[in-house]
Amino acid sequence: MARLEDLVADFLHELSIKVEDKWVALTLDHISRESRNHAQLLKDMCRAAGINERVDDEQCKSFIGEIGYEAIFHYKDIIARLRGGWTPGREELIEILREELNVEKMAGEEAYMKIVAGVMPAICEERLVIMLFKELSAEEEHHSSLLKAIIRKLEESVSEKSVQKV
Repeated sequence: MARLEDLVADFLHELSIKVEDKWVALTLDHISRESRNHAQLLKDMCRAAGINERVDDEQCKSFIGEIGYEAIFHYKDIIARLRGGWTPGREELIEILREELNVEKMAGEEAYMKIVAGVMPAICEERLVIMLFKELSAEEEHHSSLLKAIIRKLEESVSEKSVQKV
């Protein structure tokens, strides 16, 4: 999950650089920073539990599932395109952010606990770990709310431009 959170952070940061609307850019970069913090917390938890946080692709796939595994390659592709100079149009941006909502849904408390139970079952009983996962989950829900608000804002501006053309 840390690898996925790191990629989400990179993706949202790169996207924030390309977005014209300053409030959308600021919000995307905010989510990016929080995702980076999530990745670091997950890495720190692995270290505290005495587990190697670095996993190969097959281990990663078994931990986060096919959808999460595919998301990793999807993010790598979009990040490379953004860094290569590509700027998505407004409709493309809306679609990309809708896809991001699906990834945010994957990163809930239940998903985190399932992964942790498989990798480091002993810490699932630790009250502080449970509290940290609840916090991560609440932040992911907040990220989803922010992304939905961004999508609505972008959709409204697309509608306004369509009306102006008529």
